[in-house]
Amino acid sequence: MMTTTLPFLNGRSRPWIAACLSAVLCGFAAAPARAESPVIKINAAAAASPVTRQSLRGNISVLMGSGGNITVLTGADGKFMVDAGIAVSRQKIEAQLTEISSAPLKYLVNTHWHWDHTDGNAWAHEDGATIIALPATRRRIAATTRVDDWDYTFPPVPADGLPTVFVKSTKTMRFDGETIAIKPYVISHTDGDLSVYFKKADVLATGDTFWNGVYPFIDYSTGGGIDGMIRAADANIAMAGEHTIVVPGHGPVGTRADLVAFRDMLVAIRGKVAALKRRGLTRDQVIAAKPTAAFDAKWGQFVIDPDFFARLVYRGLPPKSLRRTIVRHASNEPSTATPSVPCAATAPSARDIRGAAPVVPLASEPPAKLFVDPPLPDSLAQDRVIIQYRAENLHIVQVFGPNALDVTPRIGHIHVTVDDAPWHWLDGSGEPVTITGLAPGPHKVLIELVTANHQVLDKQVVSFVIPQGAKPTY
Repeated sequence: MMTTTLPFLNGRSRPWIAACLSAVLCGFAAAPARAESPVIKINAAAAASPVTRQSLRGNISVLMGSGGNITVLTGADGKFMVDAGIAVSRQKIEAQLTEISSAPLKYLVNTHWHWDHTDGNAWAHEDGATIIALPATRRRIAATTRVDDWDYTFPPVPADGLPTVFVKSTKTMRFDGETIAIKPYVISHTDGDLSVYFKKADVLATGDTFWNGVYPFIDYSTGGGIDGMIRAADANIAMAGEHTIVVPGHGPVGTRADLVAFRDMLVAIRGKVAALKRRGLTRDQVIAAKPTAAFDAKWGQFVIDPDFFARLVYRGLPPKSLRRTIVRHASNEPSTATPSVPCAATAPSARDIRGAAPVVPLASEPPAKLFVDPPLPDSLAQDRVIIQYRAENLHIVQVFGPNALDVTPRIGHIHVTVDDAPWHWLDGSGEPVTITGLAPGPHKVLIELVTANHQVLDKQVVSFVIPQGAKPTY
């Protein structure tokens, strides 16, 4: 039986669309290899599904029924919308927006590139919205993009649907009496995801870094990964408070407790799959071992079924032979000295990790930049330093050596130095830097963004304090 993945519409629409989606799943699973893509069937389901509205807090509502959840802030300045759903739902979404108020649509934020969040961009722009997104989101939707798990090739969106305002680090806006923080995640669900936090109302929209009550899809075809999903889950928990209302990408509106449950599920299943993979089990053997069984009754009852989620987790774990490389050098040697590292023949290629990418002449590429967040505060109290970072105009991959310097898009990795130590380590995972075992007191970490041949392109220093009495959990 062939298993596929369908990003579901939303939790509150389940009673109405459950039979329709079940038919999509069963029909696609039982059909020949060239069966119609589930994307086409989900579009049809969205065309038939009603769009419903739930008031949250203050002037903020969530619309459900057209792909991903849509968050809407309204007031005297106009409307501010997070994600645009599927284009076939335009009239139903516009009807709900009109019922909220007569204020015009002014801004739209795309949390990531997937069509069930961006397909409505063109009509939203036509209605007056300025579109805000990460550069990676624009790059994906401006080009033809293939997602094998959906058996679908997405054409470029119309020019009017492309974002024109870009987020490179946390962007703060004042609108309708709200302070709105738009913040990039590290690589997680895709290679370009954003959260949107409405400070006054205490409402957090997470996009697809959080699926409430169901297993999530992880898009490896465009740079996502299980470890990044866990780091994003940690970041969401750090952003949410006791009374925060959390709007997931899919599923019902949730709370901080739901974020914790989601993170704990990801961590537990990752651990089980990793243990089986370390024993040398193949993907199919791991799936047959049912590593998700303890969670399936709650999380595995919708479109991402247990076997498919186990396959997604397995894909994101490094092969048994891959190990972190520690680089040591004398204190009087330059930090960019070429170390002994795995060569391209033994490490995964850029294509293996990121998938195919459009070729741009290397000389025409903009300079690489490094953005680093402060350590997550909750983790410092547990003597765990978790530093999230993001590279722009460079893909972090585990490929090294001078032969990789002419690769486009540009590739590289990071060097990490703790407290001016005379050695550093390399990291090509693209995941946050995690450090344990530091003594209480002040510390600093130097993170350098480097080429595949270890030339420094950008760097940032992060300072922090491990509190007295920190209680390790490792």
